[in-house]
Amino acid sequence: MSRFYVSIDKFADGKIRIEGKEAHHILDVLRLKRGDKAVLFGEDGKEYSGFIIETSAKAVIFSIDSVTDAQSRKNKTRITLAQALPKKNKMDLIVEKATELGVDTIIPVQTERSIVKLRDAGTAKTGRWMRIAIEAAKQCGRADVSTIKEVMDFDASLKFVKDNDIALIGCLRPQTVSLKQILRQADSPNSVILFIGPEGDFSDNEVEKAVKTGCAPISLGGLVLKTDTAAISALSMVNYELNI
Repeated sequence: MSRFYVSIDKFADGKIRIEGKEAHHILDVLRLKRGDKAVLFGEDGKEYSGFIIETSAKAVIFSIDSVTDAQSRKNKTRITLAQALPKKNKMDLIVEKATELGVDTIIPVQTERSIVKLRDAGTAKTGRWMRIAIEAAKQCGRADVSTIKEVMDFDASLKFVKDNDIALIGCLRPQTVSLKQILRQADSPNSVILFIGPEGDFSDNEVEKAVKTGCAPISLGGLVLKTDTAAISALSMVNYELNI
């Protein structure tokens, strides 16, 4: 059944009016019509099953006939990904896959070695990444969407460490512990923040700052991974050890 992302505050009397891009997708792409069923979800972790009762050129009216609490599909351990800005459009892929892997929050980070600069990745980029996260949530069956923070510098991203039970920074320095070892020693953490560096890795200065803030420097294995591969690989490991 088709799934659509809606703003929960627009529900009224068991009905909702959908406009904009989702209405275009319903009407012009999927060509759904009156009587067709669908599932709606938004920010509250619930799914609203219903059917179309009215359409116009630019809007669709749904009637809701059942509500399901989909919290059981959420990860037991809340995951935050602090991702250094990569080259080209790699962040698009990272946002998509992180959403599919159940990440709660994605923080795009400007680091010393980031080739993409802060001025090139502002609010417009954040909006694009949010749209990618919504499409990924629709596809994978999530009843919520990853939160995408505005691009921030490395020092600002470290402020989120205190909000998590475990803080990890992937790096290529010799003094690291394997991610598997760290996770298997963890005592049912409620939250994890994971820092993934840019092409060229975090600088020594950044790693030192992270360690002083409470991050454990970790290794993802003996091979040097591209930043997008590292993010997806590390998130998969975290999910396997803590959420499956």
